[in-house]
Amino acid sequence: MEKQFGKKEESMKHKLGDAIERVGEKLSDMGASKIGKAVYNTGNKLEHSDDVSSTPSTLKSDDRKY
Repeated sequence: MEKQFGKKEESMKHKLGDAIERVGEKLSDMGASKIGKAVYNTGNKLEHSDDVSSTPSTLKSDDRKY
């Protein structure tokens, strides 16, 4: 598999956090909105834990993508 220039490979934390976010979305869609939101936020924190600009003020619990 060739690496493309200008694209950074996602870390394992990023991939796992994204997968956890999707589980949270599915839980919310199934009617467990509080649990789904908590799972989504946990995945979001894990996914962005290596970001340089991530601070507690940028990772608010209401920052959902869906």
